[in-house]
Amino acid sequence: MGAALSKGAPRLQKTPPAVTVPQSRERIVTIKDAKAAGQMFYATDDHHLNLNEFIQARELSKSLEEAKSIRDKKKNRLLLQETEKKAHQLLSEKGPLT
Repeated sequence: MGAALSKGAPRLQKTPPAVTVPQSRERIVTIKDAKAAGQMFYATDDHHLNLNEFIQARELSKSLEEAKSIRDKKKNRLLLQETEKKAHQLLSEKGPLT
């Protein structure tokens, strides 16, 4: 009777372990993207997590956040520069405000 019920039960599909080479960029990115210890375990292909790789993954995460922040600041500065340029052009065409 129990066997009849188990046949209809949905089966969970496990994701196969990531096949990564130690000290490779792919492995560091996979460790960075891991949200749980189990995902890090799969990223290392069931081997121990190397401290150097863990630190590199955290530093990669920090550097990507800093790069995004710098890009946003650059975009804002370029927008302000363009607005100032248009304002100066408008003042030169129309003359000073009275």
